[in-house]
Amino acid sequence: MKAFIKTNPVRFWLTAIGWIIIPALSITNTYVVQEETNILLSRNWTKFILINVLAFLIMLVDYGVSALVDYQQQAQVQDLNDQVRDKIVKRYYYDGKKHTVAQMHRL
Repeated sequence: MKAFIKTNPVRFWLTAIGWIIIPALSITNTYVVQEETNILLSRNWTKFILINVLAFLIMLVDYGVSALVDYQQQAQVQDLNDQVRDKIVKRYYYDGKKHTVAQMHRL
């Protein structure tokens, strides 16, 4: 886990914050939908349209943040994988020694 965080600490913490924001947006959207039902029952069409627009905007932001967080997390994982591959290559291919496949698998 330390290596995962050290790969790019800023991206890791922004991703972690994003994973907190996503459920908060979902909870907010659930509340807005409940209010939407109350407004619909009161037959206030202007407020109903406005709350629908608000719910839609929250949904769009939630979708965007979710996609961004997923992308950033995958980038973090790929950067860590690249670092591991780089260490393997430096250890086995640039040391000038002959290694067997079995030795390389033990890393």
